[in-house]
Amino acid sequence: MTDDQFNYDSFVRNPLNPIDLNSFSLQESLYSSTFSSPPISNSFNISSFNINGLRMHSQVKIEQLYNFFSLKHITFGGVVDTHLHPKQMQYLSKQLPNYTVFSSFLDTSQHVRSLGSVSLFIDNSLASHVHTYHFHSSCLLSVDLYFKGRVKLRVFVIYILPTSDQILRDFTIDLLLQALFDAKRLGFYHAVCGDFNMHLDKFYPIYSNQPQIAIKHVHRLFNFLLSYSYVDFTPLNTSDTLGTFYRADIVSRIDYICASLVSSPTLPLTLSSCCVDNFTALLASLTTMSKSLRGLHLLKEKEFQDLSIKAHIENRDVNFDADISTFINLALSRSYRKIVLDQIFIDHPLTPCLLTDPKAVADAAVDHFQNSVPIKASPSSDISFLPERWRSVYTSKDDITSDAYDSLLLSPSLEEWLSVVSSMPNGKALGPSMITYEMLKHLGPVANSLLLILIWKYFASANIPDLWRQAMVFPILKPHKWKCQLKNTRLITLLEVICKAFVKLFYNRLSFILATHNILTGGNLAGLPGGTCRDPIITLESIIHDANSSNSPLDSFSGHFQSMFTAHGDTSSYRVRIGIDQGEVISPLLWVIYIDPLLTVLKHEMVDPYILRSASLLLSVVATNPDLKINNLVFMDNSTLISSTKSGMEYMLSITEEFYTLNNTSANHQKYTLISNSLPLSTTFSLSLVDFNLTLSSLNTISTLQITPISITSSFQFLGVWFNIKGSRIFVKKQIAKECNSFATTL
Repeated sequence: MTDDQFNYDSFVRNPLNPIDLNSFSLQESLYSSTFSSPPISNSFNISSFNINGLRMHSQVKIEQLYNFFSLKHITFGGVVDTHLHPKQMQYLSKQLPNYTVFSSFLDTSQHVRSLGSVSLFIDNSLASHVHTYHFHSSCLLSVDLYFKGRVKLRVFVIYILPTSDQILRDFTIDLLLQALFDAKRLGFYHAVCGDFNMHLDKFYPIYSNQPQIAIKHVHRLFNFLLSYSYVDFTPLNTSDTLGTFYRADIVSRIDYICASLVSSPTLPLTLSSCCVDNFTALLASLTTMSKSLRGLHLLKEKEFQDLSIKAHIENRDVNFDADISTFINLALSRSYRKIVLDQIFIDHPLTPCLLTDPKAVADAAVDHFQNSVPIKASPSSDISFLPERWRSVYTSKDDITSDAYDSLLLSPSLEEWLSVVSSMPNGKALGPSMITYEMLKHLGPVANSLLLILIWKYFASANIPDLWRQAMVFPILKPHKWKCQLKNTRLITLLEVICKAFVKLFYNRLSFILATHNILTGGNLAGLPGGTCRDPIITLESIIHDANSSNSPLDSFSGHFQSMFTAHGDTSSYRVRIGIDQGEVISPLLWVIYIDPLLTVLKHEMVDPYILRSASLLLSVVATNPDLKINNLVFMDNSTLISSTKSGMEYMLSITEEFYTLNNTSANHQKYTLISNSLPLSTTFSLSLVDFNLTLSSLNTISTLQITPISITSSFQFLGVWFNIKGSRIFVKKQIAKECNSFATTL
């Protein structure tokens, strides 16, 4: 039990939502009007069903489920043993438009006798309070809800398999016990509903009269629930003739709803009496009617399935002719991850809360993205104050004269401007003005001339309009679960297309100047004319091949160095404090310029680099320079540091940390990955973190980095290509076979 100070008023926002803990057997629920009125204020209804599979007669069962939920005003409806994949359950749930469904995965492994899978339907009035859900196994699901007043509720749906699956049964029980311990430790009010496949009524006398037997391992679940004062909400009355399980003349109760919430008073039921003189004739009539209705249900379900299949085939044919992209996505059952920014979870260690108020959501979103990158350092007032290694790379080069950039701000010709416009892609998202690239490409001569005059003005003044500095940003998911946390998102920026074309013209000119005068010396040629990722890929392949052929030590380290739209509309505008929009055309080139000093220092200060000898090089080399020394491979923001010793890697990591401090940036060390041919032959999970001791300096205060290694049998990705430190192709072959089998199965 939770403490007696639990306040139901704090559970729901205005308007108050009905929430009363009750459960109903199918006999009492679907065919009775008892309790058909809404529950009392500040209460909710929980129900639990063992649906015994939804692969057969799914339409009939879902319809009955919907009728029951509507009749009894169910807020949380647990459904167990569905035998369905979450996507299949999501499709069927469309017939319950007032509910949001959360489902566990479907265990189809051969050692499992029962397919299991459980789901929880939550009324939409409370679904907005859902922070996250977690499927502990195919038979155990939990959903977390946050409410005002720092109230947290966790609802479990459980399906404990019968004794025929004793191993999985014990595993599920232990999993539930651990989950309940965690819920109590984290301060959640919680409720458990589902099919326990146990007899609580038989355990009550054992618990009261035989405590030495009650504590045995076989009774551990019920003993835990009763010892911690969980309340059983399942029985509607004290009649011994009613139960939740029926077979022949056996009636038992194995489905339960237990909660740590304060118990509400049980209201007596009023049953109306009826009298039938000829009971035998009535029973015969009902039996005949039941058979007829069953046949009609099967016929209607078959008709529905045929119509549904026909409609999907017609829709597929239309997509094949008109929208081939949609056709391929549907054929491959591709699903797109999306978020609805109508709630934000604030993961405060002491006072976590879920924001649902539109203004609070907008303010929290603006605050997060405006301050997600802290401004923690002040730039040096003069280059002379920098350490020598950085002072040399940031000082202007004597061999590059200022007139090299003279052509940058010359007014463009009409041909140059039209060439830039024609190179811009079609079908891109619109900026704030809703003007598209297609519109620019179809402008007439007069409009093009006027627009060019406008562009000339901007080049002459070296400035752009204030409205061009405004943009719309959309948060999209990172490769993590959403969990209503903004840290799991990144921004996509929608800029004005005329501004992007203007910047593209500037980009073309600047990249040409950088390439022609060899201004960048770090070796990162991304975004420059002639720049290609082919050379880094071939070089890495050559290094791996050479290391395996000569048994040379190899360590490789890889890493990745406005107003906003929410579900309630766009937020008020805010000023970007630091950084550049990722949607900006010139951002790739700016990144190359930004990181060039770091690459230049690494190139000049090589400590234990990997050396490719002339005999192992794929390309011919000049006799005067027979060896190729390599300590990094970089293309855009894909970077790999390479060394033949650990100390050499530590030296380079110290330099990178100085660079980040100097430029007020930071790296996500959790994304760092170590690949080494000197690691033991084991799985990645059994490898310990590797400590790298860094050199402290005025610009580096980090003394140690712990980096995650991967096994020498595992593969890693560089510039979209999969590599293995031992040169194995097994992973790629398995990946190809998996894709082929998946596509063949889909077809």
